[in-house]
Amino acid sequence: MAPPPPPPPCRRCKSRCASSLATSTLFGIYFESSFLHAAIVPCNVRSEFNKLTGDSMTFEDPGGPYTMEVEKGRNMTQVGGDGWVRFIAHMRITGGEFISFSFRAERPKLAMIYVNKEEDDEDDEDDDDPLGEAIVAQRMRLSEEEVCNLWDIIPPRADFVGVPFVTRLTSTMVDRHIMKLPKSLSKSCGIKPDEEGSAGIRLTARGSVTTCAYGVDTDGRTHFNSVGWKIFFVGKNLHVGQAILITIRNTHRPGLRMMVVIDII
Repeated sequence: MAPPPPPPPCRRCKSRCASSLATSTLFGIYFESSFLHAAIVPCNVRSEFNKLTGDSMTFEDPGGPYTMEVEKGRNMTQVGGDGWVRFIAHMRITGGEFISFSFRAERPKLAMIYVNKEEDDEDDEDDDDPLGEAIVAQRMRLSEEEVCNLWDIIPPRADFVGVPFVTRLTSTMVDRHIMKLPKSLSKSCGIKPDEEGSAGIRLTARGSVTTCAYGVDTDGRTHFNSVGWKIFFVGKNLHVGQAILITIRNTHRPGLRMMVVIDII
């Protein structure tokens, strides 16, 4: 029997605050068009967040620091100002991206992550709708432990290109050996339309490298050759349902256009 669907996003904060495991020191939002000038803090962490912060806060990288204004209210708290607008512009955020706020270190930090909106289907009707993508993206939800692990394994910004990508392994990826990178991720990494080449794939930055051919489909997604992707899985103990982080790295290895590093969250 399938589990019941999660509750819809809150009309006030636009997040799934009713079922969220977020805390005042570690929470995230899915960006949508209404957050261009300010983001709304999820309702379930607003009260504690208000106690934690002043009228402004400074976040470290990527591309920062960014000093943002905090507008507190009993019913709504927003993070915005020129620093927020600069962060959105610098990261080229359009919709559907997951922005994680961490206050666990001495200085607050931000991380922007592309979260897979797809379950195990090939339906891309919403790909050109940023707002729809922002809503559908919430089907891929991370547990509190996974979010903490994610912060621990995201590499320094200088180590990768484009945007980190979080997804869960599906039967399409594991059993049918079909793996595609979203159009937004491909564009952020500088992968060009109609591009073809060879990539290295490795489990963690120190794992053995599997060479895999890739190409870009007419829909803009980058697909990996099924033979190479299948070889990569051999002996890895990867299974359906695991949450993984994918980062694209530059490489000097002869014959490889890029290095795809996969970490289990």
